[in-house]
Amino acid sequence: MTNNLKVALTVIAFAIAPGVLFAGGALSTLSISAPAQVAPGSSFDAGVMLDNGDGEIQGWSFAICHDPADLTLNSIATGSTTATVNGGATAEFESLNMYTDAWTHGVIINLFGDFTLPIGSGYELGVGSYTNDMPDGQTTTMFFGCTAGEPPVATTVVVDGGSLGVATEDQDVESFDPPLPPSTFRVDAPATALPGGDFNTRVMLDNESGDIQGWSFGQCHDETALTLNSMVLGATSSTINGGAELEFWALNFEVGGFTMGAVINLMGTSVLAIGNDYEIAIANYTNDMPDGSSTSLAFCPNLGDPVITVIVVVDGISLSVNQVGADVQSYDPPIVDYVRGDANQTGSTDLSDGIWILADLFLGGPHNDCFGSNNANGDASYDAADAIFVLQWQFLGGPNFPLPWPDCGNIGDEDDCETSNCA
Repeated sequence: MTNNLKVALTVIAFAIAPGVLFAGGALSTLSISAPAQVAPGSSFDAGVMLDNGDGEIQGWSFAICHDPADLTLNSIATGSTTATVNGGATAEFESLNMYTDAWTHGVIINLFGDFTLPIGSGYELGVGSYTNDMPDGQTTTMFFGCTAGEPPVATTVVVDGGSLGVATEDQDVESFDPPLPPSTFRVDAPATALPGGDFNTRVMLDNESGDIQGWSFGQCHDETALTLNSMVLGATSSTINGGAELEFWALNFEVGGFTMGAVINLMGTSVLAIGNDYEIAIANYTNDMPDGSSTSLAFCPNLGDPVITVIVVVDGISLSVNQVGADVQSYDPPIVDYVRGDANQTGSTDLSDGIWILADLFLGGPHNDCFGSNNANGDASYDAADAIFVLQWQFLGGPNFPLPWPDCGNIGDEDDCETSNCA
């Protein structure tokens, strides 16, 4: 019998059904690489890792154990090291066995000892896939050394044909259901508003908290800066209850703001799912500020009697929310002079303006930000009729352009033109 064959048979004897370990060893360590926390009901992988301090390892065996009341073992698989340890190929002999409360692994790298596992760390021998059956807050331990297999599989490594003891490290796994991040109420408002003009703001909800059953909030403003005119349900609030509006809701004027309380469905059959950009309410204001002044719209905890809190409700529990307000500046934009029909901004009106309009509208051509120039016929619409108006004026004796034309000017509407060559 050759020496190599003797080694192989010795390895088999100790890796598959070892009885007595040789003295010494415990320079290598088996550990379990698994997450410290796992959500209830979720699956996770646990890798068996080996740090080899004993020498040229020819094989190994171990049993890794768990409490079947806490964890369900779904599958076991060859580890990344075992898959390539035999000269780039998987181990020449490998035995993987599953039990209710454990799994075992026995390996001979190469029956003739041609390949071994050198001293080193971070070797992945095998991987078990588990499901966490524990409730939130419970902890279980995965460990080596339980009685598994027939005959029982020992936890050992084989060096020079001898089985050596191995240090082991257990792994605790906690069942932990992390709380979802808070939801966010935010005010969506225009950055600027005309002095004396009206504008709308939207109360938006970004839901990260779970299935929301209802909410309440107060939104404040400076009454010397803004006048609150009205509040209505937003698009989401109008359809969230199975296509209908909220089953219960209240929008109330308050000194310095307004409040809202909502229950989507009194029996809980409709909820607001996790998602963003839910439009909860719309408020209309008049800007009472002079040009250049600014004000803020914010959520506040002191409106109403009794006071309305800023919360969402999930599973019957009130949850605090993040709050993002908005700033509004009173801005009276300057009125820009322009020439009617001068779409290409050359300072005069001719055939090229008709061509420019057609290219802009239909061919993806260049565009300018002066609606008044483009709106050649002055009908408050920018369309093909403006190009036709230019061509009829130029070639068919059509009517002259409405003012301002032929010189730079304006008709007192700041929305007519943002930039032009008349500046």
